[in-house]
Amino acid sequence: MTATFLTLNKSHADIDSLVIPVEAPDVKSKLRLKWSFWVQTDAAEKEESNYNDATKQLIAFDTIESFWATFSNVPQPSVVFGGDKVYMGDDSVTAMMLFRDGVRPEWEDPVNAEGGHFQFHWKPNGTPPAQLDEYWNNLVLAIVGDTIESEGEFSPYPIIQGVRFVDKLSAQGKQAGVRIEVWFSKPVDPRHLQRVRSRMEKAMALHTDGSMGTVPRCDVRYHCNRH
Repeated sequence: MTATFLTLNKSHADIDSLVIPVEAPDVKSKLRLKWSFWVQTDAAEKEESNYNDATKQLIAFDTIESFWATFSNVPQPSVVFGGDKVYMGDDSVTAMMLFRDGVRPEWEDPVNAEGGHFQFHWKPNGTPPAQLDEYWNNLVLAIVGDTIESEGEFSPYPIIQGVRFVDKLSAQGKQAGVRIEVWFSKPVDPRHLQRVRSRMEKAMALHTDGSMGTVPRCDVRYHCNRH
């Protein structure tokens, strides 16, 4: 079976059939930025816990090799979308997150406070699980691989701060489903944010055979009221 979507879930595709580019970079190569992997659990929903208790930084990485050592052990969204919970101890994981090292995945972090996020939402049974994996994998690879933002194009500083996959399948009403959020800091030049959005959407919709799939609907949410 050929992997139509870029999924690392063997239940949905023959991942051994994925072709690694001949000119792939050395796995020891340094990434432009250092990143950290975080999880958020449902501990925040329990009376004895708060948001900080529920949000945990697990590991940081700054090379291609250390990225894959981390990411290959992260459950694919299709696992959650398929109804399987991921647990840390007694608490179930409600969000998986990759953020620039030193930036907390919180609106209150100074880097995030005046920024916002691009939000994509999928209702239960509305999207093939493998396609959801592809959206997530494409985004993570593009962000960590630094292919969405061009250094010095509109600013010397990247505005993408992180990406979150959030499990809201147990929620009621319009919130039910899963969502992906790409967090950004306040851009110095509005064109920077527009260009990032355009490239991000194109990266998400790219299939493994080079064809373009469906670009998911994107909403922009700001973390303060001054926009």
